[in-house]
Amino acid sequence: MSKELDKRLSDLYWKKGLSSIRIAHMLKVSKPTILNWMKKFNIPRRKCARRAIVITKIDLKYLYINKQLSTHQITKLKGCSQSYIRKLLKNYNINTRKIYEGQAIRFESEETKVKMIKASLKRWSDLDYQKKMSLIRGGTGIPYENTKYPLAFYKIRDYILKRDNYTCQNCGTKIQLSIHHIDYNKNHNKENNLITLCYACNTRANFDKKYYKSYYKEVLLNV
Repeated sequence: MSKELDKRLSDLYWKKGLSSIRIAHMLKVSKPTILNWMKKFNIPRRKCARRAIVITKIDLKYLYINKQLSTHQITKLKGCSQSYIRKLLKNYNINTRKIYEGQAIRFESEETKVKMIKASLKRWSDLDYQKKMSLIRGGTGIPYENTKYPLAFYKIRDYILKRDNYTCQNCGTKIQLSIHHIDYNKNHNKENNLITLCYACNTRANFDKKYYKSYYKEVLLNV
């Protein structure tokens, strides 16, 4: 087995000219594992191997901007490191996406949004999950005071998400969304008391309730 692996590594690296990270993707192991094997089998490494991979500005712009691929996906496609892709993006003056923008690409389709909502509702319908989340948030777990919502909330929840374009009304992210009660009353589930926030903004709103109650009332007027 070791002789076969030795020969295969040598062929892939020297004869086919593949990078260590490309070989790692092919063999479904990490790059450090490939480097350790090469060291073990005394397979010499190329000098400046990274420079052998040429990615033009047009090619990179097409993959990153037009195709909306992530740096990780481009890395797997081109067989180079993410740091190299990021360096090229900077050198070519290609504006990089913010983290939440990159993640939001995966959640743009209506089908995906519906699946996420259904999955969330399914989780929260489980009493063990409600108890767990109550304890995490500092509750007693009984009677699920921090997680139990009336049926009226679940009936209007999808409408609020759609009204707010599946977007946090504070920071603009489209991932990890929740519905916030502006007056902090879970039983007050009218449209003018509910607003879409991401988990981070929703959590932040619990630290200064007086301020955020007034703030989100103003925000809702512009929705």
